[in-house]
Amino acid sequence: MKKVLILIALVVFSGLAAIMLWITSTEPVTPVQDAVAPISSAPSIVEPVSDATRSEVKRTDPVEPVSSSPPTQPNTTPNAIIPPPPTITTIDQLLTTLLPPAERARITSIDIETDGIDGTLAFVEPIAADGSTWRLVYDQADTYNPDGSLKLTSDVLQTIVHEYAHVLMLNHTQVTHADPDASYIKCDFDQTIVDEGCAQADSYLAQFIEQFWTESDREDAYDAFLAGDEEDFAYTLFTDRPAEFVTEYAATDPVEDAAESFMFFVLQPNTVSGTTANQKVEFFGQFPELVELRKYMQAGSY
Repeated sequence: MKKVLILIALVVFSGLAAIMLWITSTEPVTPVQDAVAPISSAPSIVEPVSDATRSEVKRTDPVEPVSSSPPTQPNTTPNAIIPPPPTITTIDQLLTTLLPPAERARITSIDIETDGIDGTLAFVEPIAADGSTWRLVYDQADTYNPDGSLKLTSDVLQTIVHEYAHVLMLNHTQVTHADPDASYIKCDFDQTIVDEGCAQADSYLAQFIEQFWTESDREDAYDAFLAGDEEDFAYTLFTDRPAEFVTEYAATDPVEDAAESFMFFVLQPNTVSGTTANQKVEFFGQFPELVELRKYMQAGSY
């Protein structure tokens, strides 16, 4: 984004996005080594680094509202997302089946923790300081049955796709990650500040934000984050403008909106009603590499 005032107001969205899970084991995978885009020596934006580093999503149902208030009508066709195929027996296998090897290799650690049934199903966070490797944490209580078998439910599949969307849009080829010990994030005028650092001008996330999030909405979402009112903010925004978001959770902030929209792009491309919500899903179709990625992921999920 090129507007300095906006960028100053927004700092931490990427750290809010994904689905918390609880840790008991790790499964290392060889990471992919890609070139990290350098930060220009002419910064235009200086913002404090937030303590939030995770992409978090609470989900026990594809269209569950994140507020305690009564749910609103979702923009999805009920049960449109089908569950994973019965041949999938573990989260690791699900990831390996869904993702091409180079993309799967970005997730180098899979951990387990639990907050009990119907809590946070999963989340991702970077491992390497440059964002080249990532960690997925999932809740065994929400993903496995008492007998140890994987829950073959649609919410497990869509959650994993949502979490991968964060890895896709926040890895080091898309975002120049800030020093985790730095007090401030410095970005060029053509970059967009996110919690991890500076989203490159041609990154998926920067273009998504530029097209679909106004300065005012970004400021309001950031203020809600600072006040700890993200759930109420998302509920209110979705209730007031339901045709603009694929789910209520997508209204939390731009990073979650992009991840939810990508999930629909892969799993429910024809089930979104509402002009703006549909445009967000179709946004990813302008990138040939993402169209090919969707074909690969659909082959592993259908």
